[in-house]
Amino acid sequence: MGPPVGDIRVDTAKVRSTGDDMKALSSDTQRRLSHVLDSSWEVYYDALLWKSGSAVMSCRTAWEDHMVELAKKMGELGQKLQDSADGYDAADQEAVSWLRAGMRPAEALTPWSRTRISSAPTHGSERTPPTTGRHWRSTR
Repeated sequence: MGPPVGDIRVDTAKVRSTGDDMKALSSDTQRRLSHVLDSSWEVYYDALLWKSGSAVMSCRTAWEDHMVELAKKMGELGQKLQDSADGYDAADQEAVSWLRAGMRPAEALTPWSRTRISSAPTHGSERTPPTTGRHWRSTR
């Protein structure tokens, strides 16, 4: 059995930096791709009267389109990494706000938690959630 799943640590600055690097590499690659197959024009002109000339250009176009698409996908992946880092940071900030508010996130997710504060009968430090008849002692 592997290590516990709950001990996952994400360095969002490094994830975001990797996303930046991938986007920059994608832009640079796309820029360079515009000239990478220039020598195929020479082959085309040399074989202009042969059927192979048009086959070379067809292959060149397909290959260039494929490489450009891969470079674009690399940029999209970089953006997704940045979005993921933002999501982790937002989740951390939400957890901090829950802790500062003195509430537990699990409490906020129970079906009766929203009505407990506004409509549950209170008796000193005891409250009765609407979904149960049992009393429980407030920990606040």
